[in-house]
Amino acid sequence: MDGRASEILTASRFENWRRVLDLSRSFSAQTPADIPVVAAILDSCAAVECRRSAKEILRGKLITPQFSEFAEAWIDFRARNPHRAKDRFEALTNDARVSWLGIYGLLCYAIESENVEILRSTLEKSRSLQNEEELVEAKIADATLTLATLTYDVDRMPGLIASLQKKASKGETLFAATTDLIRKDELSTAKKAINEYVAQFGYDHAAAQADVDHGAVLLSPRDLLSEIDRRLKRNGNYWTLRFERASALQELGDASGAIASIEAAKAIPVSLAYARLQRIAFMARESREYAEQIISDLDALTGMYQDYPLFHVAAAEAFVSRNNSPRAIQHLDTAVRQTPRYLRAILARASLAMKVGDISEAIRLYSRAASIDQNNVFVRIYFTHALIVAKAFAEAKQQLTKVRMSRRYVPLEHIEQLDRLINEGEGQKGG
Repeated sequence: MDGRASEILTASRFENWRRVLDLSRSFSAQTPADIPVVAAILDSCAAVECRRSAKEILRGKLITPQFSEFAEAWIDFRARNPHRAKDRFEALTNDARVSWLGIYGLLCYAIESENVEILRSTLEKSRSLQNEEELVEAKIADATLTLATLTYDVDRMPGLIASLQKKASKGETLFAATTDLIRKDELSTAKKAINEYVAQFGYDHAAAQADVDHGAVLLSPRDLLSEIDRRLKRNGNYWTLRFERASALQELGDASGAIASIEAAKAIPVSLAYARLQRIAFMARESREYAEQIISDLDALTGMYQDYPLFHVAAAEAFVSRNNSPRAIQHLDTAVRQTPRYLRAILARASLAMKVGDISEAIRLYSRAASIDQNNVFVRIYFTHALIVAKAFAEAKQQLTKVRMSRRYVPLEHIEQLDRLINEGEGQKGG
């Protein structure tokens, strides 16, 4: 890979979209190894809404009519309609000349959607090409790490990372490693991995996200918010930090925080399709007015995001705001079918069960969530509350003890409230 290609990929990691487009003017795509560079150029065009076609942006002998179809499908994937892009990628797999391009696109789609069903089927389809195209082999490694992360395959993860780290992208390896370490409560090791990555590659978007994920389990919402704001002053183009900022404001729990969180969410850019989905998901649970809009636009949104479990959670939360539990359950069931250990869907389903008074179902779901993400203190807090409602005070005490023993940040007021409810419930039971 020549120096200009490396410069483009570096600028892309830091989401310096304008710099990427400036550099692209003297870039010529020559071999399959240039595909990540081409994707970075197309991503940049989508991010800044440059409104140029792939033919106007790309040049070089690699840009055949078949490749131009891939490029247009990629713009669909990143900016316009991800599901339509998936169909176009699948069509390319039927053309022997560019089937590897179709597989590459499908693997990227599967990784972003976090859909275990699609990841598994696409990985199976890609096996025949992994020794033919080095680019596909690298993306298979990324998809394999994503699949292990989504299935909480904690036993295999260290060995998997070690075996794939030379093939997988550095950002995907960092995400898989830090997510695994955080789940295991190996928090100092996770921080060390982030620092080592930053020392070698800089504080790019992947490092920023891993850093916030790490901070989210150790810091109070207010301290996390301060940390995010500090990062945004230096890296204002990292849109995921804006999403995390909205979430931190929401966690503060007061009226001003709720209003500020919605304003922060509105700052998330909508030119990129996945950023748009993240904003939809956040606003679905924070704004009744926005939830109404989601429901009115449901057919169009389904046409774009139907393979994303996150979309189905957002749709479910919109229907919950309308007190339409059957439709909410349909979407949550779809999300869990797509990705059986999708914690957001399981927790949303448990919360809905609590709301309609099905306490035994809520307990079953919270217990499942606690077995999936064993060190998640907030899952155990929700689980404890459900057990108190069911008057299962001995089990509630066991869960609360685990919360108290955690090295993670736990709101003291939550512990005190649960403790009081247990004592009151036992007192009434004894009386």
